Amino acid sequence: MHGEPGSATVRRNARGQYEAVVTGTGNTVIAQRVGGLAPGSYSASVDVEVEKGKTRPTFLTVHPEHGKKGRAWLDRSTAVNSTASDERHGTNAQRVRVFFDVPAGSDSAELSFRVAEGVGAVVFDNVRVVAMPAPAPRAARSTGTSSASTPGGGRSCAARCRSATPTPTSPSCTRRTRSAGGTGR
Repeated sequence: MHGEPGSATVRRNARGQYEAVVTGTGNTVIAQRVGGLAPGSYSASVDVEVEKGKTRPTFLTVHPEHGKKGRAWLDRSTAVNSTASDERHGTNAQRVRVFFDVPAGSDSAELSFRVAEGVGAVVFDNVRVVAMPAPAPRAARSTGTSSASTPGGGRSCAARCRSATPTPTSPSCTRRTRSAGGTGR
């Protein structure tokens, strides 16, 4: 962990499960290397809940060893989780997902969760890394047209968010993360 001492803790929630909580006001990063990954495509995801009524940029970053870094973020979690089978049902937890590739000759990736400076607690729960190919860009899926016709330089908003360094003022990512809570489920 990097940041304010004591700002990130692990606690048991009301269901008796462990979750990471960032309560300090400074920039805080929690990171862990995940090993034993075979070369291929993966999805890393985490439930993120920003304290109700607060706005605080929160990032999931995945950096595969010798591979391309991927990132997704949100700054608020205003939608109520209404998935009945989800243990976070009834909370404002949003699933944030990053697709990434582990190249040949590598077997690990670093996952990091960054909470930018600000006020409001942020909760991380249910971290998952699973083998899964990235979805096709939206334009190619829905119309069968080439990606060159997609607004924003030939890539979907999700692809721009994954390959760019989003900031809270990045209009190409703000709309998606605010309306869908990251990348959805």
